[in-house]
Amino acid sequence: MKNADTARQPLRPMLRVDELRSVTSRHDRPKRAALHVCVAARCAALLLALSPATSAHAQGIVLGRVTDPMQTPIRDAEVRIDKIDILTRTDTVGRFSLRGVPSGPQRITVRRLGYAPKSVEVRVAAGDSLAIQVVLAPRAQVLPVVPVEGAEIPLMPRRLRDFERRRTSGVGHFLTAADLTPERSKLLGDVLVRLPGTYVVQSSAAACLTSRRGSQSLRHSATGWCGSRSIDGNYCAVAVFLDGFPAYSGHSEEVFNLNTLRADEVAGVEFYSGSATIPREFSAPRGTCGVLVIWTKE
Repeated sequence: MKNADTARQPLRPMLRVDELRSVTSRHDRPKRAALHVCVAARCAALLLALSPATSAHAQGIVLGRVTDPMQTPIRDAEVRIDKIDILTRTDTVGRFSLRGVPSGPQRITVRRLGYAPKSVEVRVAAGDSLAIQVVLAPRAQVLPVVPVEGAEIPLMPRRLRDFERRRTSGVGHFLTAADLTPERSKLLGDVLVRLPGTYVVQSSAAACLTSRRGSQSLRHSATGWCGSRSIDGNYCAVAVFLDGFPAYSGHSEEVFNLNTLRADEVAGVEFYSGSATIPREFSAPRGTCGVLVIWTKE
């Protein structure tokens, strides 16, 4: 009976080989994916571990010192690699250190206030250090002019401050250095022909200032010689002060020769034609006709 019952049960169909492989592949697919992920993670970790070592191997170190031409250390100077953003400053003895510098040619620029900047071309070897010295040349700093309230004429000699004070008073005739600049190559005798009420007596070797006007009569007018030419008759010699001191006062035979000076040697000229206009410090000697005051640049 038992065999008969068994015979009655339906038989399960047998799987073919290709179907068995398909079933097995479906069950193993998650495991294979996990294996692939594991292998990829290990490779990435290995590359990440090797990358810093490779990068460090392609870098170098630049050591150096910054001084002036007298070998005095320059502290707090800026040291920069131009191509990349690597920056440092020198210490109290002028030394610096640049680390992580890519290998190959590099330009290093050093700057410090009061010195001319300097750039140095270097070649950095991978995994090695390079020592350099940079010398900075001092450079004068041009400071802006600071106006001082109440200062009459700053940075001007006192004698020229007095000249400017008299010039602004409106009494007399004045020529400043700026007025003389266009004629700087001329002799002073050729320049002073422009003074009103005067006449420049010329000889072969001299030029002298005279006037037709004045408080003195022609009979008492100062006379003398201008080089080889006599000053008399209708002309009256003008008294001359050079840098505040009398150069011709009518008592000598030789009248002051204007051609001993060039226009570019003169800082200012004052001329007073009448006795009422002459300042107290330049009182006209008796017999002269007016006063000429010359201020030199020296």
